Amino acid sequence: MSVRIKALIISIIQFFVFSVAGFVLAVSLFHAALLAFPFIAFMWTFWGFNILVLVTGVPVKIRYKLSFAFLNLLSIALLLALLIFFGAYNDEKKALYQTITIIVSVCAVSAYIFTLINFIKDYWKSAKEGVLKLLKKSPQDA
Repeated sequence: MSVRIKALIISIIQFFVFSVAGFVLAVSLFHAALLAFPFIAFMWTFWGFNILVLVTGVPVKIRYKLSFAFLNLLSIALLLALLIFFGAYNDEKKALYQTITIIVSVCAVSAYIFTLINFIKDYWKSAKEGVLKLLKKSPQDA
């Protein structure tokens, strides 16, 4: 079975499983459904990578899938924490939480950039021909 067919099958399965899981999670939390978003972002990261594999025909290493999934989980959770903390605390505690949030945000953005650079360098080597073929360009043009 080819890489693209495997990716298509996995993408269809993940689409339905993640949709149902996300819906069940959001409904089970009801008034706090917003708290389900980090987990939904975590799940959908895997689906997104399988769509990339479907398009390019080149598999993505699991370390990149997990890295981006955990970074998405962290980022969405951080945004939710910002919304909750800034609405609930007085000015003294807000300054502390703002400082912590800025430090964590800089670390998260740095981790995203580092992971993205490594992913592009590593993935582009193996996916270059497939991507250029999709764009109808020859490797000499790139």
